[in-house]
Amino acid sequence: MDELFESLEDPEISELIGKDMSETWSQEGISKPPYDTAVLLERINQTKTSHLRVTKRKRNKQWKVWSSIAAILVLSLLGGGWFWNEINKEEQEKWQYRRAEIGEVVPVVLPDGSKVWLNAASEIRYLETFSIRNVEITGEAYFEVEEDKGRPFTVKTGSVTTRVLGTSFNVRAYKEDQNIQVTVRTGKVGVGKRQEGMATITPNQQISYSLENDAFAFSEVDASSLCSWRNGDLIFENSTFQDAVVILEKHFGKQFKFENERLKTCRFTSKFSGKESLDHVLEVLSKLNGVTYKVEDGTVYFDGKKCL
Repeated sequence: MDELFESLEDPEISELIGKDMSETWSQEGISKPPYDTAVLLERINQTKTSHLRVTKRKRNKQWKVWSSIAAILVLSLLGGGWFWNEINKEEQEKWQYRRAEIGEVVPVVLPDGSKVWLNAASEIRYLETFSIRNVEITGEAYFEVEEDKGRPFTVKTGSVTTRVLGTSFNVRAYKEDQNIQVTVRTGKVGVGKRQEGMATITPNQQISYSLENDAFAFSEVDASSLCSWRNGDLIFENSTFQDAVVILEKHFGKQFKFENERLKTCRFTSKFSGKESLDHVLEVLSKLNGVTYKVEDGTVYFDGKKCL
């Protein structure tokens, strides 16, 4: 017990605790701590003084009590961010959510005037006040961001962050995707896993982050074509069959399966207006990739020996 109090009194250890607390609050999105760190450390010191006054006769009996108190205080310091986040439900309720259902494209206007289009089965969330221009998405979204040099606009998709000042770009990050893709239509966009060392991409460039390999890859694309899905179009540009199936599932509300797993890597380019029937789309895709298909109980099965 004495060793614990002596450790907490050490300035270096106190500083480490403070840093750990700050990191915890930052991860939980808490800008202001729910208590004064100095006051809590002072209380621990007072607890230490009281502890030393305990008589030798009572020492063994009260040792467990003081150990529990000290443990609770330390855990409160280290886990305070989580605890505060749990009890501060009102703050959590200030998040705003918008969602596009299967087969929908939903336009959203953010509090700063920036415009977002959500592709089918996609969701965006942001703080109601929007004092900090941060949003989080799952699925696919196209952004037209209002310029504000004093307030960067940040999009969070899993472990990847996209940071801009004023531009138009597309982010795709469905849970089923193997890659997170960011495509720039106008302006410049910074993309990376950390704020520092972000890669910059410009119009008609795309950066793709592989979840499997933890690596980024760059490519030149037709951004206007890729982003035209917001008009209801189905766009596939050098897409793998597997990536295309993710979009088809969201658009038509059907399940797709491959009888031959090797077909998932087939690549093709095609565009549909979004008004064509599922049968028409399947006919075109089967011819492009040299495969056959069948529909059973609401599920589409692709089969074939190899890609064309």
